[in-house]
Amino acid sequence: MTTLKQKLFKTKSLLLISFILLTYSTILSQPVINSVTENSNTVSKYSKFELTVSITATYSNAYDYGDMHLSCELNAPNGSKDTVDGFLYQDYTITDANGNLSANGSPVWKIRFAPDVTGTWTYKVICTDGTGMSAPNNGSFICSTSTDPGFVRKANNTFLKFDNGSLYFAIGENVGWYGTKKVYDYKLWLDSLAANGCNYIRVWMAAWSFAVEWNNTGLGNYHNRQDRAFMLDWVINYASQKGIYIQLCLINHGQFSTNVNPEWDTNPYNSNNGGPINYPGEFFSNTNAKNLFKRKLRYLNARWGYSKNLMAWELCNEIDWVDNYTNYSSSITYWHDEMAKYLKGIDVNNHLVTTSYAHDYYESATWNLSSIDYTQIHKYENATDPILTQVSQISTYRSYYNKPVIMGEFGFESLSYTTTNDPNGISLHNSTWANCFTGGFGSALPWWWDNYIHPYNLYYHYKPITNYMATTDLLSETHTPLTPSCYNDSCYDHWITPAFTTFAIAPEHYFVIDYDGNISPSSSNLGKYLFGSNYNTQYRNPPTFNVKYKRAGQFKVITGSTTGASPIIKIWMDNNLVLSENASINTTYTITVPSGTHNIYVDNQGTDWISIAGYVFFNSNIRSYSLKGTTKTYGWIQNKNYNWEYLQNYGTPSLVKKGSISLYSMANGSYNVKWYKCFPFQTLGDTDIVVSNGRLLANIPNFNWDIAYSVTKNTTTLIINKDDVLKNDILVYPNPFNDILNVSGVQIKEISIFDIKGNSIFNTKCNNTEFFNKSFNNIATGTYLLKVKTNSNTYSVKIVKE
Repeated sequence: MTTLKQKLFKTKSLLLISFILLTYSTILSQPVINSVTENSNTVSKYSKFELTVSITATYSNAYDYGDMHLSCELNAPNGSKDTVDGFLYQDYTITDANGNLSANGSPVWKIRFAPDVTGTWTYKVICTDGTGMSAPNNGSFICSTSTDPGFVRKANNTFLKFDNGSLYFAIGENVGWYGTKKVYDYKLWLDSLAANGCNYIRVWMAAWSFAVEWNNTGLGNYHNRQDRAFMLDWVINYASQKGIYIQLCLINHGQFSTNVNPEWDTNPYNSNNGGPINYPGEFFSNTNAKNLFKRKLRYLNARWGYSKNLMAWELCNEIDWVDNYTNYSSSITYWHDEMAKYLKGIDVNNHLVTTSYAHDYYESATWNLSSIDYTQIHKYENATDPILTQVSQISTYRSYYNKPVIMGEFGFESLSYTTTNDPNGISLHNSTWANCFTGGFGSALPWWWDNYIHPYNLYYHYKPITNYMATTDLLSETHTPLTPSCYNDSCYDHWITPAFTTFAIAPEHYFVIDYDGNISPSSSNLGKYLFGSNYNTQYRNPPTFNVKYKRAGQFKVITGSTTGASPIIKIWMDNNLVLSENASINTTYTITVPSGTHNIYVDNQGTDWISIAGYVFFNSNIRSYSLKGTTKTYGWIQNKNYNWEYLQNYGTPSLVKKGSISLYSMANGSYNVKWYKCFPFQTLGDTDIVVSNGRLLANIPNFNWDIAYSVTKNTTTLIINKDDVLKNDILVYPNPFNDILNVSGVQIKEISIFDIKGNSIFNTKCNNTEFFNKSFNNIATGTYLLKVKTNSNTYSVKIVKE
């Protein structure tokens, strides 16, 4: 007979056995890390440390971090800690010259990290699924020293830098997606860019290229697009080998548009495809959609966040093309802030974050977010001189947002217009150079990479500017954009195209045109349409131009090819009506303008509107843009006639002679001015100039297209005597010279030249002439001292005979 005590013992035993069995079963079902394999036990600083992890675990979706989570905690030699996510990876082999892929085996788990501290690191790998957490797998590796500059950071509110403190100045282009040869297209492009010194590309994760999530994957599952991820791996690895940094755009505009490059019908977020939203704009406020996008961000960061060659995450391309943008603009701004902060929270390498807009009047709320690190501008116009708009917009963005900025896309409005009018890349060259001196953190970045720049082999335009920028030092002191005054004996008609092309009221009506033809505010504020007095009067905003003419010239209004009813063009100068005519299309209306400063007002007082093709001013045919520092100034001078339209109509413009440039607000002292030919790049020579009244006046060597310069304050004074200062009104050119030497600017009494030993080799009386020139082909090459005597003083300057 079983006693009560025996029954209780039996029951307790059964419960204990059940508990042991349950515990054992639970332990058996928990995830297990079978092995961890390092790509190397020693990696250099900022290089990829990669773990391949074999796991036994239970999950239904390897890309859902709530379902299955592989992580790695890393401990640096200095005591700091980082934790990174793992990700599922499918390996492939490139099977042919067209870049086609073949999968190798089954997917494996990976962890990637880039150490930033030298010494011995330790790590702990942990796996978590719905059944529990694995036992940790511990290991260590060594980070060795490296000359790699590291990740790209903000240096200040103007420029970017690397971790080692050196300047990162972006020069390159958009290379959004591959063509028929897939990654081998990128090999061609990256090889060509690297050979010409470029260090930047912009890549889209478009549905037809690198997107890991689309309608063939469903939302939150990236298995069917592992081939796209592998190709992006390849591009990032190859870019690293070539020293090129990538701005990776995560969403292109068409994904949430039914009007502009529309892809909404095939977007997996579309409820018609099983997604959570009915309309594109709902993506930015729908909680489910946002959580799914965060899941993707987590995967992207786990896979590519290790890379120092990932220059920045770009959340969206031209997001203002989303359907009914104005109805969703607030939620789009909030979405940017939320996603940027989320990325910054999981990205241990703190990559920069940006976005982009197609229009410059939508995005201020987003650009003002502290979570957005820098701004960018996209500008397309069929303009003779697009530099005017580009320079002005860069200046505006710097002023408004106090962040680094870049011309992220630019070009003509269509490929056919581009290849027809500028097959040699004149506009590419001019915009690339000009944008380097406007306060942006890089050159202007062109579009049309695969069907213009590459087939026309225009990469050679990048090499000179990369060579020049290698000579600069932009971080040792503050550099501010400055537009110096330029002068030469020639003035010409300077055409400005109205770049506000919307049939609406123009943003501005008062414009300043300086001696060099620069317009402020930019031509993007100047309306294409002059509206009349009877119809569409709500759009009237006729322009006034405050002009500065060094010489008497003309002002012209050139009408376009479209018009409304009975327009009448009227032009006032200094409040006096000087022209009133019934207007016709494709017609030029001209007035004479005396030298000096004048206000010119243009209006249409007829019945209805007429389009304006351009306004033409009479200005110096050279201009300069520069970055001015305390001791170092860098700049570029262009012959404005050297543009695609002038070359198309008139051929190569004449040589620019007898040019001079004035830099103001310069500290007094001695400066070395060095000149560079821009194409092909070469050093032309240098000269020393003494500044005594805050203005540096330099003679420009003769040039045809453009010329660059650097101005460096000498640590010792070249000319120490009181009289040994070249008066700023005196021009000596060219300097260096080969044969003819010119002196002009004041009434000259006597000219003398001495060699470096003080021996007089030339002297002549000039009888108060204001211009002197003479051939000195008989004297030896070398450095000389030129003395210019006037009725009141004697001035000196070093000259160089080549």
